[in-house]
Amino acid sequence: MTAIDVPAHDGIPASNIQYSYDLQSDMGFNSGGSPIPILHRTGVRARLGKCTWYGRDRLGRVVMVKDPLNRITGYSYCGCGGPETITDARVKTTTLTLQ
Repeated sequence: MTAIDVPAHDGIPASNIQYSYDLQSDMGFNSGGSPIPILHRTGVRARLGKCTWYGRDRLGRVVMVKDPLNRITGYSYCGCGGPETITDARVKTTTLTLQ
């Protein structure tokens, strides 16, 4: 985790904000055809110690978010790469239509 100091706000003691990253060296290519490393944010720990985690597919798109209350929201994408569905923690799926 990489830590960033944050000052206290409204009397709430703040320790820091931390970010977690996943190195995916097999993703992306430069003009020479060799892989270049890409960092994807996988987690954020807020000043009160609450964590939010992100799951990503091989293209780096967010497919899952787990909030500090352990609620999971899922995302799916259509063949063109645009967002297609969002499934919330109550297992309610919303289908998006691109026009």
